[in-house]
Amino acid sequence: MTPPITPDALPHLPTGFPLLDHWLQGGYPRGAVTILEGHPHAIKAVAAYARAYAHRHGVVVGYLHALDFSADPLFPLQLWSIATALLFQSVDLLVMEALTPTQLAAMPTTLPGLLTRRNRTLLLTLATPTRARAALTLRFRPTGWLYRQRQLYGYRAWVSWRTPRFNGSPRGTTIEIPVAPPWVDKEPPSPRTP
Repeated sequence: MTPPITPDALPHLPTGFPLLDHWLQGGYPRGAVTILEGHPHAIKAVAAYARAYAHRHGVVVGYLHALDFSADPLFPLQLWSIATALLFQSVDLLVMEALTPTQLAAMPTTLPGLLTRRNRTLLLTLATPTRARAALTLRFRPTGWLYRQRQLYGYRAWVSWRTPRFNGSPRGTTIEIPVAPPWVDKEPPSPRTP
């Protein structure tokens, strides 16, 4: 089981997947950019796990969806201004979803320094693979469905990762992604009427 998070105390933020945390030596690196890329459903689920798990353990979480800003001609300026403000103020983990490589290229060069100084984590999801520099890049590829008593409850995905520490050579493992995270509090059963 992944240990509880104490904000600012750990060099990594757990992913919510114990096996992945083991291989990544703790989870997403703090003070850095992590990129999630690959199958859209897989990266959306993993980003949701990161937000839910971190929030449950007292980490201040922010969320921005790039499509909310794409209609505006000043999109990159607005998006990255809001992201920088959130990271500067109080957000420990900022998840930004649905970025394109072009939008990623507009990221201010000062942002990685801000992340390091404030010990913040920026998690970006990209549907299109890229070779952007990040402390960690995770690529997800679904490999099969998960069933329990003939009920679909999730899927299995191959996760490969690249870090500068491993000289860019990918490594990987398989994880299971349930439809609902196992730590989500379940609704109490409804009372039965006689």
